[in-house]
Amino acid sequence: MNDVTKIEVTVASPGHGCILGALHKSCFGTNSWPVGDIQQLLQQPFTVAWLAALDAHPVGFAMVRRAADEAEVLTICTDRDHRRKGVGRQLLAAIEQWSCANHVHALFLEASIQNEAACSLYRDVGFEQVGRRRGYYGNGADAHIFARRIP
Repeated sequence: MNDVTKIEVTVASPGHGCILGALHKSCFGTNSWPVGDIQQLLQQPFTVAWLAALDAHPVGFAMVRRAADEAEVLTICTDRDHRRKGVGRQLLAAIEQWSCANHVHALFLEASIQNEAACSLYRDVGFEQVGRRRGYYGNGADAHIFARRIP
């Protein structure tokens, strides 16, 4: 199904920890975060997550942590069967709306240089590469550091 209008994005709660953990594992395998870590992050006052669902089936999520007037996208992932169907783009749109409503003026994130699809998406929605972290990931891959100003 390629109809992005049927994707519903809602704010996630600590009760969604198991769902988010399963999605993270499906995206990142052995490099995924434990459910307990996800639940703990969701309980922090400046952390927000969004869950994307298609016909009530979870297909992706994003998590952001705010610090003053900036925020870091901690993770964003889409189930493998639903990639390149607009899920990530809709999650990023939810982050942008939240940023505007909460006076966040800059967003930051890291993405593996090996993840060309993610890097392309981030550039398409206005992120610019501002740096590089050498050996950032467990497999030794470097990470691009991206930033985006929020008007």
